[in-house]
Amino acid sequence: DAQESRGLGDVYKRQEMQEPGQVASDLLSAAEELGIITPTSAPVLRSVWVEALDCTTAAQRHNTSPTAVRARCSRASRAMRQHRDELLAAS
Repeated sequence: DAQESRGLGDVYKRQEMQEPGQVASDLLSAAEELGIITPTSAPVLRSVWVEALDCTTAAQRHNTSPTAVRARCSRASRAMRQHRDELLAAS
């Protein structure tokens, strides 16, 4: 509805005023607190989405493969999209 759309617009405007890395960090924190992403995945996701590391560099940092990093990012992105309303309310 229109009121909900305005509410989301306000959230997006607040987020646009923040640094992109801060927005990603806030969303990851909310997703972890809500149990949408696992505590094991969170550091890997922060490396890619907050610190903007490529998958190879993130994989080296977390002692895993670039394929595993891409898979974690893909699963987390899907889960976060499925719970976007909860995330927007929490962030």
